[in-house]
This record gives sequence, C-alpha cells and structure tokens, in this order.
Amino acid sequence: EHAGDVTFRVKDRIYVMAAPDGRRGASIRTTIDQQAELLDTFPGVFGAAPYVGRFGWVVADLHAVDDELLRGIIEGASAHTNDTAGARRIADAFALARDGGRAALIPYVVAGYPDADGSFAAACAAIDAGADLLEVGLPYSDPLADGATLQRASQGALANGATFGRSLALVGRIAAARPGVPVVAMGYANQLIG
Repeated sequence: EHAGDVTFRVKDRIYVMAAPDGRRGASIRTTIDQQAELLDTFPGVFGAAPYVGRFGWVVADLHAVDDELLRGIIEGASAHTNDTAGARRIADAFALARDGGRAALIPYVVAGYPDADGSFAAACAAIDAGADLLEVGLPYSDPLADGATLQRASQGALANGATFGRSLALVGRIAAARPGVPVVAMGYANQLIG
C-alpha cells in the first residue's frame, strides 16, 4: 500500500482498494469462481487484478460498471472478508431469498421511534411478517445522509430519550427476541468516533 490509497478493510484485511492516482477504478476481492464469471461475462468492465493470491481479485472500471452489480460484489467481498457468524447469517439470508427467486425483504426501523417499546414492537412485527433481515437505524442529531422522513424519526427518537447506548441495547433486545433473523444496526461514523 502507498500512503493515501483508499482501502476498505475488515480489521487488517483489505477487500476493496481504489486505483491510485485518482483513476476511476477499484480492485475488489472476489472468490476464484466469481472472478472467472465476471471476467467472462463483463470483459470490458472487469479485468484481472495483478494480485490474486488464494482469492480472486478483479479490477472494475467504475465508469462502465452497473451500480447495483458493483454494490453486490462489494457487499459480497465484505461478507467474505469478515468471516464471522454475523456476516455468514446475513449472506445466508440473501442466499435463501435468491434461491427462492425473490428479493430479500429488509425493513428499516429507527431505534426509539416513536419510543423504545414502539420501535421494539414494530421491529418484531416486521420480522414476524416475513422480513429476511432487519435494519435498525441508530438515531443521530444530524442525520444529513438520510431523507426527511428518517431525519424526523431520528429527531423524534432523540426527543423521546433515545441515546446511542439505549439504541444498541434495543438492537440486542430485538436480536434476542427474534434470533432467527439477522438484525443490523445502521449509524453514522460520528456516533462511534465523536
């Protein structure tokens, strides 16, 4: 690596590395099988990366690649790199939906909105209604990346006493109440480092 290169990592393991010198390309970790399929199916979009090792790597032309395809490859690279039970459960939920010929249903609730009990009930109801995964937003005072509806829900949760710690506890409570469905917390980096 060179100083200033943009990388995405799980602990010390890289799964995406931006091309140096500002070029619009990225090296992405794949499986050997996925690498062969991408090179065969999209020859003008993906190329072989200089390093393969025991994993397949591809270089993606970011000008030419479809956003959804790229997102799926990066999510897969992250899951394979972060080989933990949680990541496997998420990958398994997507695979189950894919094998069933359908998209995965992933409802989103804001922790603590309208209050802790209400968001817990909404989360459990969503899972009971067939959610494959559940995403729980951690309320934040300045959620600029969210749309107006989620901003208002986040502000309402905070006004009703939600905190970062209480929100994480609620995520744990939901996961304990419905252990068959992966529960993923979504927050802002500022909440972790601020």
